[in-house]
Amino acid sequence: VVLVLGIDRYVEHEALDRTDTALPGLQEAFALSVLALNKPVVLVLTNGGALAIDALVNRSGSAPYAIIEAFNPATSGARALAASLFGKENRWGKLPITMYPHSFIHEKAMTDYDMSSGVGRTYRYY
Repeated sequence: VVLVLGIDRYVEHEALDRTDTALPGLQEAFALSVLALNKPVVLVLTNGGALAIDALVNRSGSAPYAIIEAFNPATSGARALAASLFGKENRWGKLPITMYPHSFIHEKAMTDYDMSSGVGRTYRYY
């Protein structure tokens, strides 16, 4: 199963910041239902910023076999993603962002990027 979840420009874009990292709407419940089928699942995330998926990966039942962060793949993204998923290309790399657990938004405001206050949310540390 290739399960695609995420957000689009109606949820987050320049001058429209999110206040939560959770998957919007019924996506998490839907994903848990798909994972409960105990089939191999590749989770593809499409988004402009970090998403909390800890409920999908930190569970006693079946978790995603692989997680692909596609960000905002644009018009050529589907073709590139399919080529990688089906083994025609190997373009995997490391994430340029930190994936925080959902509970972290209650410890530090999503808009607080102060690097001098201890626990932070920047490219430097988590």
